[in-house]
Amino acid sequence: MIDFSRLVLKPCMTAFAQPIVINPVKSQPGAVPYAARGVWSFKMVEIPTAQGDYISTNTPVIGIRVSEFAAPPLQDDQITTGGVTYVVNDTILDAQGGSDLLLKSVTPR
Repeated sequence: MIDFSRLVLKPCMTAFAQPIVINPVKSQPGAVPYAARGVWSFKMVEIPTAQGDYISTNTPVIGIRVSEFAAPPLQDDQITTGGVTYVVNDTILDAQGGSDLLLKSVTPR
């Protein structure tokens, strides 16, 4: 079997990742924030309304390589970069060694 995480994700992270700081309030309660890296993007999400319609919006996403973490970030962990703090709203494993962290901003830009 091909080690996708080592052969593809690791070089991509080296080329495109940006530094982030993770405050592991959920994944490692009581631990201090630590430096990590991730690749930023946006994902379109649809939010249902009470009338049965949908509102489309974009949510910030950071892609990580799971093997770079002793305990990968979980929902409610905090990520800070460029003076903006985000809360992990959801995590989506990609079954190839990566995970997308769907974020919501908690500090003004």
